[in-house]
Formats: sequence, structure tokens, C-alpha cells
Amino acid sequence: MRWLVLWLMGLAALALPTAVIAGATSGSGELTPGRHTPLRAIHARPLTDIGDDVIRFSTGPALGGLASVIEIHRSDAKRASGDVYFLAGHNARGWERQGQLKWFMSSADYDKLASAVDAALAKGDPGMLPKTKEGDILLCTDGPGYLSERRLNRKTHWLSGFCGDNPNNDIASLMGQALTTYLNRFTRRLGVELLPDNDQRTAP
Repeated sequence: MRWLVLWLMGLAALALPTAVIAGATSGSGELTPGRHTPLRAIHARPLTDIGDDVIRFSTGPALGGLASVIEIHRSDAKRASGDVYFLAGHNARGWERQGQLKWFMSSADYDKLASAVDAALAKGDPGMLPKTKEGDILLCTDGPGYLSERRLNRKTHWLSGFCGDNPNNDIASLMGQALTTYLNRFTRRLGVELLPDNDQRTAP
């Protein structure tokens, strides 16, 4: 079976010379950002320097374009705060910061978000070659470059990938919806609504 998997990966590499196999990876401890990544571009701090209850979600599309880093952490008993970065570029050439904003939410809203993110991460790493419900191997290429990082109770975990039933797809929706809800508080005063607060589409 192992030789078959390797053969399929080799065949895909020949058929898609410009594509990148997009499997999932995960680990514990602080993640060192790669040379040409959005996290490196914003000089992202280690989660240990931010706090002990932190969520950070980032995108870095394999084919380039627009990327984002969304961070939120418990700042005190009443609220959570964080930063959002918007970038443009490519993983091969690097990313340039286009803008930044600070955002906030109540402690209760943060608890709901953190609980949902933790539940998604608890599903585990689907692996480099996830399978469908029917048992077929999913071979994904390129993609949005999702990366979730979570620090809680002095422990840090991270998960990359998007292929198949990857928890990052749920986390992308959760973070996008939380940010949209925050921004709508301001844009509604201008008569503009970015997305309905209950919209489940992925925003990052």
C-alpha cells in the first residue's frame, strides 16, 4: 500500500508540475515561521510572549495573492483583544503588510470562540493524505495555506492544512465570522453590512 501512495504522489507531481501537495501537519510547542511566510512578514511574536490563552489563525495562499493573520487573546477578566494583519505577496517571494487593525471582544464572546476552536482542534490531524467517508484518498494541491495556533494552560499546539475534513476549515469560518461581527459594529453606522453576523461563509 505504501508503494501505491508514493506512486500516486509521484504521478501527481508529474501531472501538476506547478502544484504543491497540500497535506496537514501538526505539532506542539512554538512554531518557527518559515522564511517567506505571513508570520515572518509581520514579525509575529511567539504565543508565549502574548499570553497564556491565545488563538492565532493565518492564511498564506500557495499561489500568492492576499493573506491575513488574525490573533486574539484574553487580555483581562472582562475582554479579549488582538491584531489583524492584511498582506499581499507570494510564498516564494515573501509577503508585504498592507494594513493592520486592533480588535476586541467581550470575555463571554471570547469564551464561546475559544471553546469552538478547541472543539475543532480536538478532532485531530487528518494527516498528509486524508480520506473521504468512502475511504478514497484525497490529494489536495495549493490551497489557502491555513495555519491555526493555540496556546492554553502553558501549552502550545498548531495545525496546518485544509484538505478534506481538516479542522482548519471550521476554524477559518469561526475566525472570519468573529471578525466580521466586530467590523459590522462600525460599518452598520455607515449603512453598510459586510456579511450577516450568522453567515457561515469563510471570511479570512
